[in-house]
Parts: sequence; structure tokens; C-alpha cells
Amino acid sequence: FIWFHLWANAYKNDRTAYAKQSLENGSVDFYFSNDEEKGYINQLDFKVNNTTAVVEAHEKYIDVVKLVLPTALAPHQSIIITTPFFVKIPAHFSRLGFSGNDFYITQWYPKPAVYDKKGWHEMPYLELGEFYSDFGNFDVQIIAPESYIIAATGQLQNDAVLKKIKTLGKQKPEQQPNYLNYIAAQKTKSIASTKQNKTIQKKTNDNLIAFNFKQENCHDFAWFASKNFIVQYDTVQLLTKTVDVFTFYHPKQIKNWTASLSYTKDGLKKYSNWIGEYPYNTVSVVAGEADKFSGGMEYPTITVITTQSGGKDLDATIVHEVGHNWFYGALASNERKHAWMDEGMNTFYQKKYEQEKYNNHKKTEKYNSIIQNIKDALVNSVIKIKKAQPIDTVSSAYSGLNYFLSVYEKGSMWMQTFENKMGKTAFEKTMQQYYNTWKFKHPYPEDFKQLMVSNNALTENLFSNLYNTEPLIESSKNKKIKPVFIASLKETNKYNYIGIAPLAAYNSYDKISVGAFIHNYQLPLNRFQFFVAPLYAFGSKEFNYNARASFNTYKEKYWLEFATSASKFTMDNFKPTNATTINQQVVKIVPSVKYTLYHNDKRSTQRWVFQARSFLLQENGLLFKKVNGVDVVEKTTEK
Repeated sequence: FIWFHLWANAYKNDRTAYAKQSLENGSVDFYFSNDEEKGYINQLDFKVNNTTAVVEAHEKYIDVVKLVLPTALAPHQSIIITTPFFVKIPAHFSRLGFSGNDFYITQWYPKPAVYDKKGWHEMPYLELGEFYSDFGNFDVQIIAPESYIIAATGQLQNDAVLKKIKTLGKQKPEQQPNYLNYIAAQKTKSIASTKQNKTIQKKTNDNLIAFNFKQENCHDFAWFASKNFIVQYDTVQLLTKTVDVFTFYHPKQIKNWTASLSYTKDGLKKYSNWIGEYPYNTVSVVAGEADKFSGGMEYPTITVITTQSGGKDLDATIVHEVGHNWFYGALASNERKHAWMDEGMNTFYQKKYEQEKYNNHKKTEKYNSIIQNIKDALVNSVIKIKKAQPIDTVSSAYSGLNYFLSVYEKGSMWMQTFENKMGKTAFEKTMQQYYNTWKFKHPYPEDFKQLMVSNNALTENLFSNLYNTEPLIESSKNKKIKPVFIASLKETNKYNYIGIAPLAAYNSYDKISVGAFIHNYQLPLNRFQFFVAPLYAFGSKEFNYNARASFNTYKEKYWLEFATSASKFTMDNFKPTNATTINQQVVKIVPSVKYTLYHNDKRSTQRWVFQARSFLLQENGLLFKKVNGVDVVEKTTEK
């Protein structure tokens, strides 16, 4: 038998693995979608060597089926499997979908699962958790209206159509018909919606034409179609080949995307020098719809980018997604089970690209440093509070935060330790050896490990960091105390910062209060935490305060906190006739103990909280009495 993926069925109803995971991720759009917005694949009729074959449903997933072969298939033998199929394209909830006149056709055809030395790897479609597919040669013909521009995996075979696209791509974006139509529509206020991808088109005859794309040695085929695309085209010369480079985007994005072609070319050249020559003859970058799950998604020779910003952010995103052609595309490890072998390695090279390109710019260098400090602090924070997950965790088991921190950030930090240990030259040669050895062969972690050990890049102990949650940035046992303005994320492995800053407050009785706050909150979180804010109130002429101190125990399954908070402020006042105003103050002390029990599943947001608190209050009251026939009021204290 052969397992087949019918991933378009992930959008069939609200009981699929994709639908359930989307809910867990906090997205309800698909769950509450109507039938017209859902999608599916059907009308299949599998034949093996022209003989009808039996298809069995998977016991858990409606987007996976088992094709039972009429006869056994021995090693090195071949068969021909055919089937028609019909896909109802869903609204654009995830990777496959449409929005207005734009179509995102991905994970759309019956796709055989991988069978390798570890057996079958059938899997449902998921948003969080990418894929594992086998290599093949694709010859795909797309018949579409002439008014559409098609971007797809592989090289376009229609010479006349290819020449037309390249000629269009050489024009300045501001001179292309789609941009001129967009501007004209804006000026005449004839746009029905100003949202991206809703540009009104001039009427065309819309004759049908065929777009024929071919690509060898790749494991997927994706295509994107729009009436609105602006096209940019150029070539980049690598060591042994010239690569066609295309970018496709919408008129509304022209300001941010004009430089997209140069970003793509820069990334191709850098990755080719560092890892090995780009494995294909063409590359395309497509601007996708805003506000989707990720900043982009890669497919062989083509990627879709949903990041809406320009400049350095767009540059980094394009280079990251194009960089997947080396790791997800050519090496093609099992990303569902070992996502770090693509995302972690690729993020390392993306950061390397950014550092080389932008670190001579002081503002950008400072920005990069701040962002990296935040990422490093977050990585070590989840480790400190025992919420981290190992790098080599199945993607579907990660929490959303840990998928980013473990796979992308810790994975790239892990790669950085190798380069630091080996030196840049030796590391570069080793990674080139890894790429050239395993290109188009699906390497596993143990294959990478064997290569690194043989090149003295690591020991068994260092590699074990892959399978645990220990920090890669070692923390000093005796951290130094260092005062800082407000807070700091720099070198938190060396310092316990004491944040100090001025503070102002206001209420109706104390009026304006000024003072300062002092605290030791930082990432990673300290077990002992405190915050103290003494204030002088100009209205009541009293010294007030807010304070809190806690001691925390962080475990994988629970969090135990002992805490005390205290505050003093004016809650009321009274002004007797011809006398000084009497301020009534309250002092509140709240000791507490809180026990938080976590679910065994790291993805679950469910938790159980048990808390005991005591409120100790001391309030000023007023006592009215007569003294020698005179009304007198005194301030009293009640506990």
C-alpha cells in the first residue's frame, strides 16, 4: 500500500486536525466559516497500471487515505498511478485558498507520503507543522484566463508567454499596466474596496491560455494567480549558472516592494557562497495576503510573503523564505518531526546575512542588537520557568511560542555554537559538505550529527543540547548586581539588574505624587522579585508607597508563589470649618500563596489555580464629639 495525502480535505469541516489545531492556536475564523467558504478534494478514481485500486480511509484523518496496491511493489520496481480529482478551493484561511481575484494554490493535489528507512510518514495537514514529501519531476499545465499572471514552481515552457512576462518584468513598476489601472481607478474613485487585492480590472476578452511549468528534483508544486500582479524580473549570475529571478506583488505594495528583486538576488548569492550553489534555475517571490499566520511560506523555487513592511524587515523575510530552497527544498528533511533542520539552520544563515549587510549602519545595528537581546532573553526565560520544549520536538506538539523560540531561535543559536567552536572557515566547509552529501536525500539528525562529530565540531554532550532544554547561553552562578535606568535585556546571564526610574501618580485626594520605583524584574525571571515605589503626595502632603515582593518556585508541572504586597494612599478627606484638612489614609498589606498547576500538554492553555490571600487593612476614620460645648473632629485608626 501507499499512503496518500489529500490535504485539501483539511478544509472540509470543523473536525479535521487543521481545524482543531487552529482553535487551539486561538483562531476561530475557519471554525465559524460557512459551507461556501470551506474546501475539499473529491472525484478521485485511483488506478495502478490502469487497474482500479482500492482506497481505504485513515482511521483518524480525513485528509489521508491508503491506496491498496493490486500487487506488491518490490524495491527498484515502478508502477504508474493515475487519478482524476476535483478541488473546491476554500477561502484563504491557511496556505490553500483564494481572496478576491487572487489564488493561492498550495498542497492541492493527491500527494504520496514518504517511505524511508524509518517507515511511512503519513500526516494530516496542519497550520503549525510543515511537511515531508518525496522528490520527483513535475510537468504541470495550468489553463487560465489570459488576464491572469501566473507564478509557479519551476520554469515556464511557453516561450511566447515567458517572453511576455520577462518583458513586463523589465519595465519600471510605475509604467506597468496593472499599476496604471490602479492609479486611474483611485483617481476616479471607482474602486469598490481599497483593501489589497481588490483592484478593479479593465475589461478583457479573457481568452484561455495554457501555462506549462516543468521542474526536476523537487518535492512539491505550488502556484499563485492574480489579475493584479506587478512583475519584476532580472537574472543573477552564480558560479556555474544564470538564475532567473522574479518578484510578483500588488500595486498597493509598490513602495515597499520595489527593492524586492535586489533583496532576492542578494540572498541567492550569499547562500550560494556559504552553503552551495542554488539548486534550481529559477526563483520567484510572491506577495501574499496580509495578516496570515506566518510572514511567509516556502515551496520549491517559489515563496509567498505575507509581511507588509518594507526595507530591512522585508529583506530579511524574503531571504529567509528563499533560503528554504537549500534546507526545505533540496535537503528536504522531515520538517514535521525535525523542524530545526530547516527553520533553525535557515534562521542562522538569515541572521548571518543581516549582520553582514546591515551591521555597518549604526541605527540598524542597534535595532538588531535590541531585537536579538529580546529573543535571547525569551529563550532563556522559558527555560528558567520550565516551560521550554526541546529543539527536536514534533512540530504538532509545540506551543506557538515554543515553536518560534525552540525551532527558530534556539536552533540558530545551536548552529552559532558550532561556528564559534570550529571557526568560520572550517564551519563553512563542513556545512558545504553536509549540503553536497545530502542534497535530494532527506537527511536525519543523526546524519548531521555524524558529520559534525567527524569534523570535531561537537561531542556527544554538546549534541545532547538538541534533545533537552538547557540554555545555550550559560548563566553566571554569581551574577553581579547592576543598577540600570528602568530595565535592561543586555547580558542578563551576567547581571541581576536593579531598575530605577522616576514615577508620577495622581488620585483625587493625594493629587499629584512624585517619587521613584525600584525593582529587579528582568528576563529570565528571578526567583525572588520585588518592586518598591515610594511617593510624596503634594495634595495630602503625605509619604505613600506601593510595594510587592515574591518568591517563586518554577517546575515543569506547577508554579508556586509566596508573595506580599503593600500600599499606602489617601482614600478620603474632611475639611472642618476654619480648620486644617484631615486626610484619611489606608494601609493595605496582602500576604498570599498561589499554586498554579499546568496541563501535561504543553500546547494546552488550561491550568488550575489555587490561591489563598489575606487582606490586612488599616484605615483612618473620623470621630465627631463635643468638647466643652464645641464640636470637635478627630482622626482615628481602625484595623
